Amino acid sequence: MTMTQDPAYAGTVPPAVRFSGHNLRVRRVMRGLNQKQLAGIIPQSTASVRDWEGGRSLPGTRTVCRLAEVLDCKVEDLFEDTRS
Repeated sequence: MTMTQDPAYAGTVPPAVRFSGHNLRVRRVMRGLNQKQLAGIIPQSTASVRDWEGGRSLPGTRTVCRLAEVLDCKVEDLFEDTRS
């Protein structure tokens, strides 16, 4: 379930930015890592990485920071602007 499908957010304005599984995948591929390799470095399960990239779940704050460190990018690079 995505945040916009979550009943807890019903009737609220969606956030201006959100975690982007697509951006995560692009950064991972750019670093020459497969999902299993990234999962081992973080460390998290391969299923978690797959779910983040597929938009089925969201990584925690510490994990996002670790992803940015491992993928040699800014935290902001793993998010997308939803205002447009």
